[in-house]
Amino acid sequence: MPPIGAEAAQLCVAAAGSPRQHAEKVLTAAVDHAHLTAHWLPDTLTGVLHPADPAAIPHFLPALACELAAHNTAHPRLRLRVAVHLGTPAEAQDLLTAPPLADTLDEAPDANLVVLLSDRVGTGPIPAADEIRLRANVITDRAWLWVPGWRSGAREPVSR
Repeated sequence: MPPIGAEAAQLCVAAAGSPRQHAEKVLTAAVDHAHLTAHWLPDTLTGVLHPADPAAIPHFLPALACELAAHNTAHPRLRLRVAVHLGTPAEAQDLLTAPPLADTLDEAPDANLVVLLSDRVGTGPIPAADEIRLRANVITDRAWLWVPGWRSGAREPVSR
């Protein structure tokens, strides 16, 4: 239970992709296929997922990758940056702007999807996620990047 006056942690997703209506359609379909519901904030690609259980992420991420692949076979190419965080929607939006997330799309021009999972979510059974450090981030200094079908050897290693 959060302290009095504190907001309870929510499972939040924030995304960036263009055109926005295509990105929204892909995200909504992935949420549905993962048997989640989402409350989307107006005029954004940011929402709160229900149930607020990080155990749902291993169902959501493959659904997102599949929906994006299906979209890209029938429409012009869509590339998505996504941040998943257990906290507030504003924090998820902040993580969406983390340089490693945008840099990864530049490093992997064939990739269509890059997902940043905050340390509050963890990776669970997502073994292909790379642990990274987020320098000068007030929310967390550690996160994971998941890029379906791509692994980077160029990132700064994380000491254990």
